[in-house]
Amino acid sequence: MKRVLINVMFFCAMVLQSGPSTFLCAQEEQETNPKLLCVAESSHWRATGLHAQVMEFCKKLEKMSDVVRLLEMGKSSEGRVMPLLVLADPPVASPAEAKRSGKMVVYAQGGIHSGECCGKEALQILAREIATRKDHPLLKNLVILIAPIYNPDGNERMKKDNRPGQAGPIEGMGQRPTAQGYDLNRDNTKLDSPEAQALTKLLVEWDPYVAIDTHTTNGSYHQNTLTFDGPVNPAGDASIIDFVRKTYLPAISKSLEAETGYKTTFYGNYNREKTRWTTYEGRPRFGTRARGIRGIVSILTEAYKYASYKDRVLCTKAFCEHLLRYASLYRAEFERLVTGVRSRTIALGANPKSQNKVAIRAKVARIDQDIVLRGWVEKLAEGAPKGSRPRPTTVKRDYKLEHWGAYEPSLEVVRPTSYVYPASMKKLTEKLRQHGIEAQPVPEQEVVAAEIYRIDNLQFAKRAYQHHKQAKINVTSRAEQLTVGKDMMIVSTAHPLGNLIVYLLEPMAEDGLTTWNMFDENLKIGGDFPVIRVMKPVTLGIPRKR
Repeated sequence: MKRVLINVMFFCAMVLQSGPSTFLCAQEEQETNPKLLCVAESSHWRATGLHAQVMEFCKKLEKMSDVVRLLEMGKSSEGRVMPLLVLADPPVASPAEAKRSGKMVVYAQGGIHSGECCGKEALQILAREIATRKDHPLLKNLVILIAPIYNPDGNERMKKDNRPGQAGPIEGMGQRPTAQGYDLNRDNTKLDSPEAQALTKLLVEWDPYVAIDTHTTNGSYHQNTLTFDGPVNPAGDASIIDFVRKTYLPAISKSLEAETGYKTTFYGNYNREKTRWTTYEGRPRFGTRARGIRGIVSILTEAYKYASYKDRVLCTKAFCEHLLRYASLYRAEFERLVTGVRSRTIALGANPKSQNKVAIRAKVARIDQDIVLRGWVEKLAEGAPKGSRPRPTTVKRDYKLEHWGAYEPSLEVVRPTSYVYPASMKKLTEKLRQHGIEAQPVPEQEVVAAEIYRIDNLQFAKRAYQHHKQAKINVTSRAEQLTVGKDMMIVSTAHPLGNLIVYLLEPMAEDGLTTWNMFDENLKIGGDFPVIRVMKPVTLGIPRKR
């Protein structure tokens, strides 16, 4: 009942707050402010901006608005600046200033896959509309971070055929990977790329409670201009997963359609028989999944590849705006949710119980409520070869489908109080630091109740994926009283990122650091895994008073 009431209140508040429809704001801006258009607008929806054009837009916006600060999020592997627009009233130019403002920080990014360019253009339009409206209501409660071009090197490699079958922009778009060949939406645990490292540094320093990642989808034919998803990996806290799936996203979908007419639904694809609608993988190599494990309200948007470029841009812009409106309106609830998750995670790590487990592998699961997908009658083209994909006709059809939009644990481990490992493993210490996790030297020798893994099996992939031949190991554990000393490092799970710590360091985690070859030189069948689980609270890492 509370969830329904919140959604009704949000719909009413949106109507009152928005007044006349804001759907045509982008077109109106072309008449009232012709000097500040993104490339999508200025080209009449034929093109998308190069890095220099996006930078020029951001610089002009900063000059014309007192609420904008243009910062550098990081640099790409080829040295291009990753721009970060910070919108706040009064303005802020650092994480410390944002924290002092008392407002909730939210983050939105575009251009992670540069061929999927509608988010890049949409976020520029949204930034302009917020920055140029006097006393914009969103800035009453929010500090808004916008990174319009997260993959600048991929963006510069524009070709007309980079996204075959996509409806524009007809003058071309960037490529999916970075200049180094990384897919940035597969680099959220290993953090190989400078771009992913810069983003994670932003998450650590600016501490956004909401993060939005904009894409353009491939896949099934349907009537929706945009699909969406949230965090699903069960290593994350269930309260955030449930809030996003059951409350936040449904509310946005309803309010957006009421205001703009754009239809949206949960991301997925049909099975061949059109009986299931299934989401994508739940592993935290994917950004929305990883940020959920970090305790962030994380949102994925996927504009529909076959919708017009103009509609993709405007729908993405409107969807992000509605996400921000809801976050602003219910800011106190977001803050209670996220701070509650953090406090709970710290408490669980400080005094873990045998029933307190963290999922390290997961499998897709059905949601109790079926989904109705507004689609089309599909038929094979006349003369199509065997095995061809059916194409949509002009006849509309609704499909009632099983909704396989969740994930459930397939392997769990009891949460330890901490992990210890040799201090000589400096690459591991640095990788944890990149994630915002500080390992500490063990200050003095102590005997601890430990759990040690023996490596029973070890396999490496035959083919490289994202520059890695992924490792897969099986282990068995044994309990042992172990003496640890000053040549060891310790990582406590009594930490806001405690769930992520477990996931990264457990050897059998399907997407942890073992998978991505962090421990290869320490792995030998019959040998011990170098990271040791400490099962009871100890004084390690806390200097004793003398």
